[in-house]
Amino acid sequence: MRWSIIVCTHNRAAYLKKNLPHLDALEYPRSEYEIIVVDNASTDDTPAVVKEVGCGIIYIFEQTAGLSHARNRGIESANGELVAFIDDDAWPEQDWLQQLEKGFVDKKVACVGGKVLPDWEAGRVSWPDWVHPLLVAQYSITGYGEIERSTTYPNIPAGTNIAFRKCVLSSIGGFRPDLGRLGSCLISGEEGEMCLRVQQAGYLIVYLPYAVVHHLIPEQRLTQEWLLSRCYWQGISSAIVERSVFTKKTLLFRTMRFAVLLVAALLATPVLVLISPKLRFFCRCQKALWRAYLLEMLRRTGNATS
Repeated sequence: MRWSIIVCTHNRAAYLKKNLPHLDALEYPRSEYEIIVVDNASTDDTPAVVKEVGCGIIYIFEQTAGLSHARNRGIESANGELVAFIDDDAWPEQDWLQQLEKGFVDKKVACVGGKVLPDWEAGRVSWPDWVHPLLVAQYSITGYGEIERSTTYPNIPAGTNIAFRKCVLSSIGGFRPDLGRLGSCLISGEEGEMCLRVQQAGYLIVYLPYAVVHHLIPEQRLTQEWLLSRCYWQGISSAIVERSVFTKKTLLFRTMRFAVLLVAALLATPVLVLISPKLRFFCRCQKALWRAYLLEMLRRTGNATS
């Protein structure tokens, strides 16, 4: 089998019911791809919905909570040479697998991802005025231009539109269980850490703009409070990932750079208030990220020396 599509879910049966049919309707030979739903300890009617949708879906129940645990269980069960991940609240264009496959022609490529576009809830057609374009990545909205290109960390594909060679995942290990969403905790970074290991193993990461996925943007996440929290947890996640992979010299450079940026942002805040409310909020989000990164680095340094 060529492809395994893995959908991890937790108590979001309504999203599955809407989006799973899109996976069954892909313009790709159905005998050459499987759909695996990993139910991460759901207590709603997820099993019934998967059964109702049908489509020959493989249903797996993973008791241990955490997105990385669910993803690793999916990888273990996958029969495909290539493994694609898509979120339960996302749906792909019909040529999604065909487009992703183009990136794997080169045997040196181990990871391929594509563009992620927002899928708005009823009544909305665009981002709120206060969302700066550089912040949309916090919603897994990704685009690195309109041409195929190699890319490296931190400019990696979004976790809702990313694929790997299974043999490479088997050789370098699965997703780190201490990273990835767990309940309401917004810690992430599991894809970034995986991509760094892919790079260190000598493989390439490719971005393909025409492998398109549409990702739901829930209205309750379009608040400044949510986005500030998301940026804070992104800072923590990045510190955890980079501390485990980067050299001490690189970590020192990154830490000093973020410290300088944080000080500069603090000094610039009074001016930004006058120039642009959107830019001011963007600066607040960056400060939250940089502050969290620095605090996490200091915390782990303190733990290591105690």
